[in-house]
Amino acid sequence: MITQESAATLADKLSAEVGATVGVTLTQNRRVLVSVRALDKRSVAMRLHRVFTAAGPGELGALARCADAALKRARVEPGVNALLRAFVSANQEAFAAHATPRAVSLVSRGAVYDLEDILRRVCEVDVGYPLPLRIGWGTPRRYRRRPRSLRLGSYHPLQRLIRIHPILDQPQVPEYFIRFVVFHEVLHYMIPPVDSGGRALVHSREFRVQERAHPDYERALAWERTEFPRLLAAFTRRR
Repeated sequence: MITQESAATLADKLSAEVGATVGVTLTQNRRVLVSVRALDKRSVAMRLHRVFTAAGPGELGALARCADAALKRARVEPGVNALLRAFVSANQEAFAAHATPRAVSLVSRGAVYDLEDILRRVCEVDVGYPLPLRIGWGTPRRYRRRPRSLRLGSYHPLQRLIRIHPILDQPQVPEYFIRFVVFHEVLHYMIPPVDSGGRALVHSREFRVQERAHPDYERALAWERTEFPRLLAAFTRRR
């Protein structure tokens, strides 16, 4: 169990790193994992998800740079947030264990495709064993301008949740393409980001190797190049 002594230890380490007084409050907030507020020119208040007590030197350095930026009323250096996101992804099991359960509205059965069925088959055929993941169709957003591309899938590590864009729930979209998109998001669960020179490398070499090994890799990319632009144009005309 993490106690206030852990918060005090983390505060001492960060204070030494920053050269100023850093106060730490541990939270279980699922959305805002790190928040920083300068109290004056020599002190900072930080609210951190409690699993950051297990942070290593690299993550502590990133947190210290967040505190330093708050003191200077400056922007956080490029790569700092990416490094912290990589820590979150790499420790998703621990984050999930400490997180307070939150209801998430999920619709997996669409007009054409059932995502739960597709995820089950991806786990059985492509992975070889079941995974503790949830999946559902996303909610299409409104665009002021016609987008050139859409994010077809996303993986949320704290919730172990995959969302797929509803543009794919159409008869003209082949099932193998949706299955490949789901497989891509499953890989984000199986292969977390790695630290690459202070930035989070989401699609690492191992990730790309596993992705290219999928039997539908070539034809999925071919379909995306030739057919998806027409699907996107029709989708944006309706909005």
